[in-house]
Amino acid sequence: MIKSYKSIYGLHIKQFIEMKRTLGFKYNRGAVILAQIDSLAGERVEISSGITKEFAEKWGKKRTNESDYYQYQRIGFLTQLSSYILDLGIQSYIPKLPPFPQSTFIPYIYSQKEIEALFKASDELKLSNVQMDSCIFCMPALIRLLYSTGLRIGEALAMKMEDVNLDENYLRVRDSKNGKERIIPISDSLASVCKEIM
Repeated sequence: MIKSYKSIYGLHIKQFIEMKRTLGFKYNRGAVILAQIDSLAGERVEISSGITKEFAEKWGKKRTNESDYYQYQRIGFLTQLSSYILDLGIQSYIPKLPPFPQSTFIPYIYSQKEIEALFKASDELKLSNVQMDSCIFCMPALIRLLYSTGLRIGEALAMKMEDVNLDENYLRVRDSKNGKERIIPISDSLASVCKEIM
């Protein structure tokens, strides 16, 4: 569902999001950031139907405690919107993107001992009260699923019974990060773990 936008850019924002979603993009983060653009344009009472250089500079200014990557994303979404407005034949300033920020992410590699401890801890989880609908029962299988397949936690939690084929040992991931469906083969040992909880 697309919310209402109130600034002078509102109609263009609404149409741009609709176009992106029609093309198959979820565009959720983009919609959130474009709503912020709409709010800023409303606060500043922008009157130009296209993005102005002054507005783009105000929008692109680094915020307190903002990461370089998030600032890059914000400017990128304004650039997309401005290009769309320009394609409609309306004069619109396209801001230049800053250099792509270097990633500071350092992955943590678990040792075999740590992995075994994680499996052991999930196997030993117990409830103090009997609650048959508790998610604690699926934790050993979930931990092994994530470890064996490399699925993101959101992808694993979004899976339904029909996405799991234990006869041919594969999983169907429908709601992946890039919006594309994919098939992931699983080992016999993981399939047997899954059968225990199904």
